[in-house]
Amino acid sequence: MSLRRYAMKNRDGRVEMSWKGFSWPAFLFGPLWCLYKGMTVTAVVTFIIAFFTAPVGTLIVAIFLGCCGNEMHDHHLRSIGYYPIWGDEEVSNENESNPTNNS
Repeated sequence: MSLRRYAMKNRDGRVEMSWKGFSWPAFLFGPLWCLYKGMTVTAVVTFIIAFFTAPVGTLIVAIFLGCCGNEMHDHHLRSIGYYPIWGDEEVSNENESNPTNNS
């Protein structure tokens, strides 16, 4: 069974939840959601695109963030030193780091 969420932890012990799939908060709040998640550059870029290409660009940015927001947040967490501690990612990382499994 596939989980839709998993926990990620940094070396200081701080835990963040990461999700898979469509993100309704990212779709509804767009650049504000990016700021809340700490993705400042993404927030500024999406705000500029949405502002200068409104109203069509705003809808495109909302759909893009809804579809890709969780993956972008996951990538952001990994880039600042977080690693998965439970959920789907832990299983795949354990299998990759243990080459002795010859089944």
